Amino acid sequence: MVFGGSQVLMDIEPLVGILEGRPILHGVTHTILGALVIGLVAGVIGRPISELVLKWLRIKHHPMTWTASLLSGLVGTLRGDNQGENPASIRMRKRWRGPVEGRA
Repeated sequence: MVFGGSQVLMDIEPLVGILEGRPILHGVTHTILGALVIGLVAGVIGRPISELVLKWLRIKHHPMTWTASLLSGLVGTLRGDNQGENPASIRMRKRWRGPVEGRA
């Protein structure tokens, strides 16, 4: 759950960029420093959120350690395909750019 949450946090910046028609989607959050900060935030907030959700859903599980939570957050943000533009994001930006800027 923490790994997935870190992925969602990483994708907020490109989503906002697509919606606003920005020319660059992957900015500061997709640098090593940005990924470290987001990964640590995901690890810190992910453990209590995960524990709460699992308890609410009544899913039995082993206790999550802070080490596991922090590592999950960092692995989720520091994996290689988060840094820099990739062909899929470039194509998506070009598709969305038209309607956002008033072009069909």
